Amino acid sequence: MKLVEQLIGRRSDLHLMTAVTGYLGIEIARTSMPEMILMDINLPDISGIEVLKILHNDPATAHIPIVALSANAMPRDIEKGLEAGFFRYLTKPIKVNEFMETLNEALALTTNDAPTGTSNIQKQVASEVAPEVMTDIPSDLIYRLQEAAIDADHDQLLLLVEEVRQYNRQKSQQLKHYLEAFDYQSLLNALKAGVTI
Repeated sequence: MKLVEQLIGRRSDLHLMTAVTGYLGIEIARTSMPEMILMDINLPDISGIEVLKILHNDPATAHIPIVALSANAMPRDIEKGLEAGFFRYLTKPIKVNEFMETLNEALALTTNDAPTGTSNIQKQVASEVAPEVMTDIPSDLIYRLQEAAIDADHDQLLLLVEEVRQYNRQKSQQLKHYLEAFDYQSLLNALKAGVTI
């Protein structure tokens, strides 16, 4: 993960979100709608192949290219992964050039084939609530709120929700209500009406 963070860090047009379990990865994919997904096969809760099936069976995430990144490097493992539906199957240790090339291919595919036809590398969140509700809140603040909600960082969320108040009191009250109930999922859903960078 550290190496992937360093490689993604070379690209100013990309932002990396991470999950340490398959179910958390599914949740992040559904709430953040990333341009692409890098997936380890051996996850602590369910297999990467199971996560792939869940995401491909969900109409909201079915279009997202998923790249396997695994230490399982036998030819049969690679074949099995590609048959399951992975966009590419990369093996560890990571070959930097191959990794970066795969990244470019997956992002190009998403940009051309996303259902809305308006996807680009920086767009990560689709609007679900009325867009005008969040248009007056800076996208970087929305992004920081999303990150804190995914991390369930209650103290940070309290600070950020107060920051929202200076832009939109009504939205701040709504988000605060979710916070008081420790309902991070509803908070994430409310934040979908924005575009992160």
